[in-house]
Amino acid sequence: MLSGSIPKELGVMFYLYVLNLGHNNLSGPIPQELGALKNVDILDLSSNRFKRITPQSLARLAFLIEIDLSDNNLSGTIPQWGQFLTFPAHSFLNNSGLRGIPLPHCGENSDYSQNRQASLLGEDGGFIDKKVFYASFMVSYVIELFGIVVVLYINLYWRRAWFRFSLVTILFWTTFLCRTLKWVSPLVTILF
Repeated sequence: MLSGSIPKELGVMFYLYVLNLGHNNLSGPIPQELGALKNVDILDLSSNRFKRITPQSLARLAFLIEIDLSDNNLSGTIPQWGQFLTFPAHSFLNNSGLRGIPLPHCGENSDYSQNRQASLLGEDGGFIDKKVFYASFMVSYVIELFGIVVVLYINLYWRRAWFRFSLVTILFWTTFLCRTLKWVSPLVTILF
């Protein structure tokens, strides 16, 4: 079982993907330097005796998919940006001074936290409205199609190359299908 504090030098371990220091006897603050672990995927600091505020630098960890800071003595506000918006409430439970989404307000039950997180995520649990997604997808598709047409209209060489490619592709597939169907049709009549 480890004791003491987390060494600040861990922050320079660029190729660290999993940091599991859970269920030890570590204490003191969580070092700001852990925010420099750009490639870390999983960070487990649960069941220790960490104190003070959760470092805002941890919210800069773009590849962080799982964090567990539960069962400590952390205080302050959970970062409200970056990957911290995706973590469930159980990642932060049993920290008497910790507040912010996804945790419930003091004196409230956990249903409030779940309802509040659901209102942030949307009706179906997604981060984006489906109507907005489909509309932006269609707009980007039309813009891309328009860009291809404009490029083909302006550049004569590319236009000829595109039509030559299209012709070769169509001829290949029609020939392939005709040959395949000729081979398959007697087989189909025999089976049925």
